[in-house]
Amino acid sequence: MVTVSQVLAHEDKNLYANFKAGEVTGIQGAGIQINNTHYPILSAATITDQYENPVSLKDISHGERVLFHLDQKGRIDRLVLWVPS
Repeated sequence: MVTVSQVLAHEDKNLYANFKAGEVTGIQGAGIQINNTHYPILSAATITDQYENPVSLKDISHGERVLFHLDQKGRIDRLVLWVPS
C-alpha cells in the first residue's frame, strides 16, 4: 500500500493535503477500484498526472499509483495518476 507521505515526498504537501493515495486494482465503467474499494467517478472529474497533463480513465492500468479526492458523497472528483519519474 502506498501512503500519501511516500508519494508526496518530493511534492508540495499542501497541493494534495486532502487526497488519499492508493493502487488501482480495477476499472469498471465509470468507476475505479483503488486498494480493492470501488469508487464512482463523477463525469466532471478532473483526471491528470502529477504534472497536470490530462489523462483519460482508459489510459490508467491495474497496479498504477494514484491520488484521489472524494466529494461529500464518496465519489471521486479529482484523480491524479502518479507517473514514476
